Amino acid sequence: MLAEARGKKLDKPSVVPRRGDNPLTVLDVVKVVNYGTYEVHTELVDDSEFGGDGALEMEVAYTVPDGYYIGTPEDAKALAKRGIQPEPISEDSNICSIGFSPQDNKWYGWSHRALYGFGVGDEVDSGDAGSEYFDPIAEGETVILTNLDEAKERAIGFARSVAIKKESSYEPSSTGLSSLQKSFL
Repeated sequence: MLAEARGKKLDKPSVVPRRGDNPLTVLDVVKVVNYGTYEVHTELVDDSEFGGDGALEMEVAYTVPDGYYIGTPEDAKALAKRGIQPEPISEDSNICSIGFSPQDNKWYGWSHRALYGFGVGDEVDSGDAGSEYFDPIAEGETVILTNLDEAKERAIGFARSVAIKKESSYEPSSTGLSSLQKSFL
């Protein structure tokens, strides 16, 4: 894998996704640590387009065995702690933003801002995040999820909703805990 990652923009696992899905070029994979359900890669990436010296060391987490991008090592650890098995929303994505947890039999959706789980018997209403991706629910009415397929669809809608840039002044923070990390404190 180390030889494959050098100087290439790969589909997976050694692409570092960033806003707009424009990957950073991985110059080298310095270290890989396997934690069972995910791996943490220490990667040397080209940061020259951002004013860097062209060699920034980053730690990123990927799923095992598929190599889909999870996010920071802390995000991967928080998901694993809850038993969430991360996966991409669709076949044409390499970024995990949903996952199933057999521990609580729920589908979760997330982005860097929020995480939420949906299970059989859960109630959703028109004001819930992600509701814009489904048939309208009348004001004051709720829908009860009757199976895990419905729960997965709600998790997908939630993930898409919270990933959308809602304010023109919004810029993600590069320091501090992500909302995903904070949700597990």
